[in-house]
Amino acid sequence: MAQKLSNKEVAYKTLTKTSTFINKILSLGTYGPDFATEDGLFCSDFATVTFNDPDKSKGKRKLKFTYKRQSSPVDNERLARQYILQGPFVKDGGKIEVTGKFFGSSARKTLRVSKFLKTAEFGGQGAGSNKVNLGTEFEKTFFKRLDAAASGIKMLNEKTKKGLDSYSKAVSYILHKTSGPKNTGGKASPAKKIDGVEDTGGKNTSRPIKATKASLYISPSVASQHGKLLSDIDIHHASGSTSHLSLKYGKTLTFINAGVMQIFKESEIRNNEILNDVGLNILAAFGIDKTIFCDVFNKYGTQSFRKDSGKVELTNTQKKLLRSFLKTGIGSGYWMVHGQENQSVDFYYMDDMKNQTASTPPDQVQINYGGAGGKAKRIDVEFSTPYFDFKMNIRNKQSGVYPSHIMLDYTTKSAIGKTNIQNSSTF
Repeated sequence: MAQKLSNKEVAYKTLTKTSTFINKILSLGTYGPDFATEDGLFCSDFATVTFNDPDKSKGKRKLKFTYKRQSSPVDNERLARQYILQGPFVKDGGKIEVTGKFFGSSARKTLRVSKFLKTAEFGGQGAGSNKVNLGTEFEKTFFKRLDAAASGIKMLNEKTKKGLDSYSKAVSYILHKTSGPKNTGGKASPAKKIDGVEDTGGKNTSRPIKATKASLYISPSVASQHGKLLSDIDIHHASGSTSHLSLKYGKTLTFINAGVMQIFKESEIRNNEILNDVGLNILAAFGIDKTIFCDVFNKYGTQSFRKDSGKVELTNTQKKLLRSFLKTGIGSGYWMVHGQENQSVDFYYMDDMKNQTASTPPDQVQINYGGAGGKAKRIDVEFSTPYFDFKMNIRNKQSGVYPSHIMLDYTTKSAIGKTNIQNSSTF
């Protein structure tokens, strides 16, 4: 069973724990106002200390002091000193209560100190996972911030210890949102306790392209099953549910990056043929002419295909294939965390409704055979949906000529409802 804090620990037993407690309440120095409990992460607003008046000449009466964060650091430091001096009076029947809100809830509650877990700050076992195994610096840094925030630790600049460190405001905002009712079906759903965070970016998750005669999709065929496959960080909740975070960084992002050497076989292309359903349906979904497609690779280095490029109207059958491909390529049931170069984060939830809108096929696409210049060993297809601007390309990414990969790159439009979070943001 997890250890809990006590009045004596945060009032008079040791100066270290007493100072830590009041510093968290007042958000002084490197301390944040959040406390871990068995019911979730609790953000404190103020602490109230009640004890018997030590001046017996005035009879038996209770004294009550409130310690609430002030705008002036000097005032907060004064309150901290006052709290430490008055701490020993709590021994004689006093109590300490903290008022605030659970992450994901709008209801204000008052808790006794005995509800708080003894985390690493108080000499106990830290909450959350310390596993860091992500491939990029952004993912590593973001996981570190999120893991610390889930334990109630406020991340300040590691070098100067002044000001918030990168992504600190973002991780706090994201913990609130993923704990809240909007992620569990609306107003009637309860807030969810955070039970730890896990780095899932190192897991080997396969999303192969599949097809039948009349369909094209990224496996699995149901969009909502892709959330866990796209996840880089999982936030686990005590209820058993999980919030999946998909982390991206930079300007150009990718939904699909898959090998196609067994789909578009060199031996078939040389004979101007594509014989499998996956390859045929990929070409159909994007309005690509099979003969010109083969010529781009067969005649590479000898011919320009700019005259063959241009806008192509999609038929209803082609739109149906493209919609299914986009629905499963985009997926649903995850939160997008898109890191920006200025160390802000764009954040939104991809639910089934947004997935439906995001995968709405366009009436026409722009096809560039041989790339923009018409002479490259690639085919590019550009188009837009209400939420994304897409660029699909089939090309050779290796030393050969014939296709090795298909990629679906994208940029996100503002219509999707992104929230940009900076350390200066106020929520």
